[in-house]
Amino acid sequence: MATTFPPPMHATPTHAPPPPPAPLVIRGQVFNVGPRYSHLQYIGEGAYGMVVSAMDCVSQTKVAIKKISPFEHQTYCQRTLREIKILNRIQHENIIDIRDILRSATI
Repeated sequence: MATTFPPPMHATPTHAPPPPPAPLVIRGQVFNVGPRYSHLQYIGEGAYGMVVSAMDCVSQTKVAIKKISPFEHQTYCQRTLREIKILNRIQHENIIDIRDILRSATI
């Protein structure tokens, strides 16, 4: 009497996406910029935001990231919207342009 066994099951590797990078905390502010931006360094801060420099891993260029908290007061919302509209329209060698806008997942 012959005994047969089922064919061996070979584990097929699953390629799950890597987990998102952990948010970075810089001077008490949480920067959750995903895998695109790295090497964040503090530059300065103002009335309603903080600015850090970073390396854009996609374009391989140095960028500035401004983290704002515009929803603390209606005036901040209006100023933020005005700043975005102006920077999207102006092109000048001495004025930075907006390359990307990252939104919080909770808003």
